[in-house]
Amino acid sequence: MGDEYVSPAQIVADYKHAIYLAVYERVARSREGLLGAIVNLEVVLLGLTFDALIENGDWSPLGATEVPEGVPLPAYREAVGFPPKTFVVDHSGRRRRLATHEEELLLPTRKMVAPIRIERALRALYGFGEWSPKYDSLLPSKILTSAETFP
Repeated sequence: MGDEYVSPAQIVADYKHAIYLAVYERVARSREGLLGAIVNLEVVLLGLTFDALIENGDWSPLGATEVPEGVPLPAYREAVGFPPKTFVVDHSGRRRRLATHEEELLLPTRKMVAPIRIERALRALYGFGEWSPKYDSLLPSKILTSAETFP
């Protein structure tokens, strides 16, 4: 969010060469205590992205900690074959099953977003920029989760 504010985020899962990044609800002026607070915080943004801003030092790690229970990892739809059949696929790509008609309509296809989109969405979420509809897919409330689709 810039040099004067920090917000805790965590790599909560991976998919091939990409990462699922969860951003938690706190914004602070100091990094102190943020890592330990993650377990008690709500996820406000979640996206499949790549680690470019971590690798080049724009985002600096706070440390390592366990992924809290209940992180809303998404499920997706995939069309396979011809004529295509639609499947529900979990966030990891390892579990799949035929989709119901409702799931075909509700589930998105898997897509990656640039890390800067997550950063801009975070800024907008806290009033440091304008919210764009393209950020909506990063909101956990808009995600049908792997846990819901594979109970």
